[in-house]
Parts: sequence; structure tokens; C-alpha cells
Amino acid sequence: MAKKGQIFKKYSPEFKFNVILDMRTNGLSYHETVRKYELRDDRIGGTRQMVQRWERIYLEEGIEKESEYTMLFDQKVQTFFEELEDPTEDI
Repeated sequence: MAKKGQIFKKYSPEFKFNVILDMRTNGLSYHETVRKYELRDDRIGGTRQMVQRWERIYLEEGIEKESEYTMLFDQKVQTFFEELEDPTEDI
């Protein structure tokens, strides 16, 4: 269970793809992959499940799908900050 104020590590789509590619290319188990990349997830069994989820996503949808979500999010954040720097007044 997450604790109040706990900070979670966020992994990039490219990192996730490289982890899965390495795991599948070298025949690593989920446990070996977690140890090799020092992955962290505080839920019970969380790291193994996290890697399984990454694998499922990339096998079903590919890296393009997650990269597309990341790109859209980055664009929204950039637009938000541009509006803060240069507000247009309607008065």
C-alpha cells in the first residue's frame, strides 16, 4: 500500500521497451530482469507484475502507442506553460 507523500519512480517508454527487448533477447526471467535493472515497486509482487504488464503492452500495442501518449502529454504541458508566460487579456 502506498504511504502518504510517497514518491513513485516513473520509467520512460524507451526504457521499458529496452528492458523488455533485453529480457526476451537474452531469455531472462522476470526476477532476473528486475534484479538486473534494479526496478522498484512497493506493492507485494509489484516489480514482477510491472514487468509483465510492460511486456503485455509492448506485445499487444507496441512502443509507438505509449510514445504517442507521452508526446501528447508533453505537448499539453508545454502549451500550459506557454499560456502562463504569455497570458492574453480579454479586457
